[in-house]
Amino acid sequence: MKTALFWGWTVFCVVATVLCSVFLPSSEKKYSGSNITFLTDDKRQFTINAEKVVIEAASNGFFVFQRAESGEALVGIPTEKPLGWSGNTYYKLSPTQVSGGTWIVEKGSGVTLHLSGMGNATVQESFKEGSQAELIVLLLVVGLLIWFLGLWGFFGASFR
Repeated sequence: MKTALFWGWTVFCVVATVLCSVFLPSSEKKYSGSNITFLTDDKRQFTINAEKVVIEAASNGFFVFQRAESGEALVGIPTEKPLGWSGNTYYKLSPTQVSGGTWIVEKGSGVTLHLSGMGNATVQESFKEGSQAELIVLLLVVGLLIWFLGLWGFFGASFR
């Protein structure tokens, strides 16, 4: 009975962990249009397929975007909170014209990004290199912890 319970729990945990890793948040998101707004964080990067764009951003915390090709950096500056802003702080990147290319979110969480003035363009957002691997390792550690807790719950009394 204990062997069947052990293998049933093990198979359940392995299947659940694999399913969770398959259904991780999509690694790529695509946006298109002449006015694009999306939320991003420091685990992501985005590629703008347009020659020139106007970019602006806002967040309740400090943020930095860096262009992969040139190292150019865009930095959120603390400014007065707009009416109705619920956070304690407000960082903003005023509308700035930049070249297309790949931009890496070096620092920041919950950053609202708005791109405009580019005709009909596309923006592809994806995980930075290594960020998705971190999520998978975290998922495996959590899966292993749940497996051990289940074993302790099922068999803990027999070891006392």
